[in-house]
Amino acid sequence: MRQKDLKYETDSQRQDTLSGISDIRSDQDTQRTNISEAQKDIEKRQTEIAYMQKKQTAINDGRYQLPKPGKTQIYQK
Repeated sequence: MRQKDLKYETDSQRQDTLSGISDIRSDQDTQRTNISEAQKDIEKRQTEIAYMQKKQTAINDGRYQLPKPGKTQIYQK
């Protein structure tokens, strides 16, 4: 819509409009990148959750044994 209005604007108005259009496109690109990264993070977290649920099921079924609690070991350098 803003591009259609360019033919009715002065040179300075046109420059401001073009700058605004450029800013909007840049913001759109940034948002697309952010969305893509968020989707990848969601997939990673879903995978982690699935593994945790499998482990929890194995613990409940007795197929996985948690390590027995022991004395705290202090490591010295």
